[in-house]
Amino acid sequence: MFVAFSVQNSSAQPIVKVYKSPANITKYCKLQKYVIEMLNKAESEWWLADSEKLTQECEGDNGD
Repeated sequence: MFVAFSVQNSSAQPIVKVYKSPANITKYCKLQKYVIEMLNKAESEWWLADSEKLTQECEGDNGD
């Protein structure tokens, strides 16, 4: 998504104009899908790593 920033106004807030062209919307949607896939992959990898840690801890406790 193309965002144009201009100088700050009197309230010290940046003025932001978002241009919603079809190309920008397409790029935004692709980026959104990529980020969602990346987050889902990271979450599943975390779950696998965490469950592996628990399995190793349980196996270590059986030897006591």
